Amino acid sequence: MDPLAVAIRLGLYLDLMLLFGGAAFRLHALLRESAEQLRGSGGTGMFITALLGLALSLLGLVALAASMSGAPLTDVEGDAVTMLLRETSVGTAGIVRLQALIVAAFFSLFWRRWPRNASLGVLLGAGTALATLAWSGHGAMDEGLPGWLHLGADIVHLLAAGIWVGALAALLALALRGGAALAHLRRLHDALERFSTVGIAIVLLLVLSGFANILFLTGAATLAAILTSAWSWLLFAKLVLFAAMLLLAAINRFRLTPQLAGSPDAAALRHARLSLSLESAAALLILLLVAWLGMLEPPISTV
Repeated sequence: MDPLAVAIRLGLYLDLMLLFGGAAFRLHALLRESAEQLRGSGGTGMFITALLGLALSLLGLVALAASMSGAPLTDVEGDAVTMLLRETSVGTAGIVRLQALIVAAFFSLFWRRWPRNASLGVLLGAGTALATLAWSGHGAMDEGLPGWLHLGADIVHLLAAGIWVGALAALLALALRGGAALAHLRRLHDALERFSTVGIAIVLLLVLSGFANILFLTGAATLAAILTSAWSWLLFAKLVLFAAMLLLAAINRFRLTPQLAGSPDAAALRHARLSLSLESAAALLILLLVAWLGMLEPPISTV
């Protein structure tokens, strides 16, 4: 395992999901806020996140070119990078990602003036950038129709996960930012309530696309190959963490959100902060496992 490659992949997953999911969350959960309230938050953060995504994408492409040429990262030649960009699908995806992030950064500059239109532009740019990560994983290993179906499942999985991760970050920031004032607790409740409906669809998309990916990556493998594969055990750990996230999300939906709707107090806010923090920690661990999984051979590759 290459720790640098895993770190770059983790950084890209986290950065692009925060950018895409944050824009999606604002469009859905906070569109009912006044334009004045929307103008005051998000633009600078999205711009910095887009720039960080650009830097990580460039570093990732150079690191991949170095790995393919067998040269140290500091000694990689321009010809190796050019060949990667011109002659490989992952290179083409990298170029599209860079262009999409430039678009996202551009639209984020207009957040204060046109918050809703700017967030839509960021959403489209960041969503395109996030989708290109499918070409950096196992989804690009198949050819023909199965290959496109696998890529499609990967893209759906990435976008659905991005909405969840971005929403978690926005909800946690909202919970931590204010005190126990009634107006703040009502706003937190409204945001949680509005996202809960979308959350059901997100979970369904994650389960279906994840199941499809598992079939693509283990379909022809023997039980022995699956049980002895490091990839399989990491996947199992990911599924356990996903189940924990579902449990925490259910607690948020059916216990904590109603508490905030009734007679909310400081205790209700503490519970919401703890639950959202634990759910966010589980999401971060899942992204680490996904970054690692992408560097390992799935069981189907051993048959």
